[in-house]
Amino acid sequence: MGSRARIVIAGVDHATARAAARAAFDRIACLERTLSDWMIDSEVARVAQAVADEPGAIEVSEDLARALSCALVMWQVTDGRFDPALGALTTLWRRAKREGSLPSEAEIALARRATGADALRLEGRTLMINRPGVSLDFGAIGKGWAADEALMVLRAHGCGAALIDFGGDLVSGDAPLGESGWRVRIGTAGDVIRLPPGSAVATSGDAERSLDADGTRRSHLIAPDVGLGVIGIPEITVMVVPHDGTADHLSGACGPGAIADALATALGTSDQAARERLLRHRPEVTVWINDGLGTTRLSPSLGAAVDRAPRSDPALAP
Repeated sequence: MGSRARIVIAGVDHATARAAARAAFDRIACLERTLSDWMIDSEVARVAQAVADEPGAIEVSEDLARALSCALVMWQVTDGRFDPALGALTTLWRRAKREGSLPSEAEIALARRATGADALRLEGRTLMINRPGVSLDFGAIGKGWAADEALMVLRAHGCGAALIDFGGDLVSGDAPLGESGWRVRIGTAGDVIRLPPGSAVATSGDAERSLDADGTRRSHLIAPDVGLGVIGIPEITVMVVPHDGTADHLSGACGPGAIADALATALGTSDQAARERLLRHRPEVTVWINDGLGTTRLSPSLGAAVDRAPRSDPALAP
């Protein structure tokens, strides 16, 4: 996590909005202390320390249990392309970024042996980790999850017409009065869309936090089956718009922000065929892929068809 959060609230007086926003930011800060692996005293850091040398069971907080339950669902939905147990590989990548050179094959192999959500089993608030050295990594879902939770806080304070921007991940509440949604600009291509109520947007790519080594640029998105950052990843923007026909096993486990966040990572570590498979049964998902030459828009209704959208798509702009 470790990103800036911004909240926009419409339709209420200043005092109400201020109190609601303060409560929502407090909720985000609480989840930061739970999920962030950048904080040495966060809950996920303490879990990693507890099972660093020997696997075992540990009781976790309600927040961590709920977030991990969602993450494990997304791990299954994405066939492992999103993985909440990549902590060892993430740590290795961060070291490589500081040093400016790729880790050795032996280091990658060692880290891969300490990764993988197949090593996790969650029963209520009891987390069993059955391989030594495995640590949790919510970097690819934490912002979306926290934004979903913050919106719940805003609604509880009577501020349902709100938009949350957490490090570029967007979650929308009800639309402002007289509008059908929130107008947002997505990606570096600058496409403008109207984000419907209860929806979310997340973007991934290699524009930031990439590593240039041996003449190759690698994204911070790690391919679980390789153990290295993905080469040549385009900018991928995912929009999730829940509707009545999507009451599958995601419901109740994940909000739209978490789904969009995890899918953006999964699609970023997949080739085109794998992307189409992931989208095939996701009618609530639309994806923009910007390869620097133009914007390709994919959704299940479009199948493999693509269109080149102009900088501001008139079909999507208000």
